[in-house]
Amino acid sequence: MSVHLPTHFGFERLADDKYALTTAFFRTLSKIRLQDLIVGLVVMAAVTMTERVLDSAHTGFALEWIVLSAVALITFAMLGKAVARGTAKVRAGFVAYLGNSREARAEEHLLWLAKGDRRVMEDIRAAHDRQEWVS
Repeated sequence: MSVHLPTHFGFERLADDKYALTTAFFRTLSKIRLQDLIVGLVVMAAVTMTERVLDSAHTGFALEWIVLSAVALITFAMLGKAVARGTAKVRAGFVAYLGNSREARAEEHLLWLAKGDRRVMEDIRAAHDRQEWVS
């Protein structure tokens, strides 16, 4: 004898749709910016290093909690904007690099296609010669 526990209709619909869970998961994560994740990692690293030092000093729980909270807040206040700005610059550079490499690959592909057609190559050479003559 099986017992069926009543569930909310939305949950059953969500469980039936095999893509709904992953879609909801990715929609939630897409709202988190990379800069925020990096700042969080930097704060966690600072707190972890401080906790290791405090453990070796055998401080009490209350003092350790206060010091770790202060370190987290100070690290966030001092490094938050700098890390976020640096991450944004690295990301923008990476996006620009991807765009440039995509354009270079497309240009190489077109040149490869043009090598197969004599008329197209003559047009490219003529355009190149005109460009050199103008400049």
